[in-house]
Amino acid sequence: MMTGLFPARHGVVASDTRLARRTETLAESMARAGYETYAVVNTPWLQRDVFGFMRGFDRTRFVKGGGDRVAPNTLVADQARSWLVRE
Repeated sequence: MMTGLFPARHGVVASDTRLARRTETLAESMARAGYETYAVVNTPWLQRDVFGFMRGFDRTRFVKGGGDRVAPNTLVADQARSWLVRE
């Protein structure tokens, strides 16, 4: 979803791999076209940009769940909506 490519094509298939610089993310493409880009995520895999998928976002927000749980998608959607309304 972040690149439009299957993992076998973009190469991030294990926890020790990273997206190649030559592989453009959707956010990078949108930013280049003049859009402001925001990400609201609930997975620790995207909290820190260890894989390169968060490149191109102007702002990001990580939504935590309770304890070790991932936040429900409805909470993520609510956070994204509130962010858009303020902008």
